Amino acid sequence: MLRTIALFAVAFCVNGTASAEDYSAKLVGTWKLTKSEKLPAGAVTTWIFNKEGTASTTLVLNGGKEQVFAHKWNVKGDKLSISKQAAPETYDTGIIMKLTVTTLIVKDAAGNEETFTRLK
Repeated sequence: MLRTIALFAVAFCVNGTASAEDYSAKLVGTWKLTKSEKLPAGAVTTWIFNKEGTASTTLVLNGGKEQVFAHKWNVKGDKLSISKQAAPETYDTGIIMKLTVTTLIVKDAAGNEETFTRLK
């Protein structure tokens, strides 16, 4: 469950007409969660999206131990799909609401938005 929450803390409709390749290229890098409607206050989440379609999530809850999760990801149109940690062949999919050089906003299937800021 925490991985799913972190995904759309990530998690990821796109405004604009960019292709999936454009979104994939913009997504590659390191992103820090700055706003979440799901994660508890004080949670720290960082996502690293690699160009090969792999990703890792680092999650720290309430100053506790750092947890690291491995994922696969892909973009089709404005949909960002990320594999689940417990079931790697199963994906959670969110809608990319905004993706710029510095900002990523993703809305999950329940309508929760999560905002990320690019670190690198």
